[in-house]
Amino acid sequence: MTFYGFTNRDEWPPDNTAYTRYGEKAKLFERRLFIPYLRDKKERLKLRKGELPIGIAIIMEVWNDIHQRLRHQNRSKRRRYHRILQRIELLKKLDKRQHLINRLQEVLGTDAIPASKMLKAEAISEKWFDSHCYGKLPRLDYLIDLLENYCPYFNEICQSGDHNIVVSYTANTTPLNDDEKIRLRSFLSNHFSPDSNWQLFFASDNTIPNEMALQFIGNHGSFI
Repeated sequence: MTFYGFTNRDEWPPDNTAYTRYGEKAKLFERRLFIPYLRDKKERLKLRKGELPIGIAIIMEVWNDIHQRLRHQNRSKRRRYHRILQRIELLKKLDKRQHLINRLQEVLGTDAIPASKMLKAEAISEKWFDSHCYGKLPRLDYLIDLLENYCPYFNEICQSGDHNIVVSYTANTTPLNDDEKIRLRSFLSNHFSPDSNWQLFFASDNTIPNEMALQFIGNHGSFI
């Protein structure tokens, strides 16, 4: 790893954070998934009410008991278990999609992006790239150098989506000037195919004074 492209925007939430109503519903289904396999009425009540810390925090002895019963399910119970797992997976996917849509609408406005298509997409990819010039290099030159020379999958990012969104972030005190905007659009045009569907937006992020960040979002197909 090098300092090129380092970002803390992809932090992993250890507590299985729910961002929207989809995530809350996924947590509800996760609790329902294990309730039939709990014999302890107190633990079952805690699980049903969502009173256990950090998701489903059950002592190891209880987990072993649950896994033992899972191995001896009949066919109908196995099908029920599988259906709920599929539902949880879908809800978690929708939770992340809606969270991304909410973040974009917050900085770009409610009508700027195809929210409905993004929510129903077969897949959504999101990549961030940040400049770390500290006043030594022009921030746009830094990011162009990063993407062209240190990111072997950059062309794949540009060519893989049916609809691509690029958001450029700068602080309100140091917005991109007209020359930077022209250079950035020209650079991206050289990497997105002429017939591809892509959009470039400019937004504010006051946590990165004097620096610049690029967010690439790819919308792939439709699954709903």
